[in-house]
Amino acid sequence: MDKVKRIFKRYPVTCTFTGLCVVALLLNYLTAGYANRVLFSVYRSSLKDPLFYFRLVGHSLGHSGINHLLNNMLLVVLVGPMLEDRYPRGFLIGFILFTSVFIALANLIFFPNIRLLGASGVACGFLMLMATGLIGRRGEIPLSFMLVAGYFVFRQLYGAIFLRDTVSQFSHLLGYLCGFLFGYMNKSSRRRREL
Repeated sequence: MDKVKRIFKRYPVTCTFTGLCVVALLLNYLTAGYANRVLFSVYRSSLKDPLFYFRLVGHSLGHSGINHLLNNMLLVVLVGPMLEDRYPRGFLIGFILFTSVFIALANLIFFPNIRLLGASGVACGFLMLMATGLIGRRGEIPLSFMLVAGYFVFRQLYGAIFLRDTVSQFSHLLGYLCGFLFGYMNKSSRRRREL
C-alpha cells in the first residue's frame, strides 16, 4: 500500500485522471449506460442545461467499454508519468481541461449529431506533448519527432478518409494539435526566460 501512495504522490495527475476514467466506466456499467448519456459524453443540448458545461470536460472521462478504456489509458499511463516529471501539475491539468473543451466544442460545431466520449484526444495530446519535448534548444526539430508526428497524423487522416468505424480521428488530430501547441508554446516561453 505504501508503494501505491508513493506512486500517487509522484504522479497525481496521471493517477487521478486514470482513476476518474475508471470510476466513470463503473458508473456507466452500474447505471446501464445512463451515466454516459447524461454525464460522460458531449452532444448538442441546451446552453441552459448545467450538465452541458460539465460534459465539455466529462466526455474525456467516459468510455464505451473496458477495451475503449484500456486502449486510451495505455497511452495516458505510459506517457503521463514522463510528462509529470517534465511539466508542472497545473500545466498538465490545464492541458487536459483545454484539450477536452476544445475537442468538445469542435465536435459540437462540425459533428452536431454525433455523441463523443473517451480520453483518446487527451491521450493523443499527451503523446504529441511528449514528442514536442524532443525539439532542441535552438528550435531544431529532430528527425525522430518529424517521423513520429508524421506517422500519427497520416494514420488519423487515412482512418478519417478510408475507414468507416466508430473511432473519432477528428478528436485524435485535435489532441495532437493541442499537444503540439502546448509543447511548443511552453518551449518558446522557456527560451524567452533563459535569454
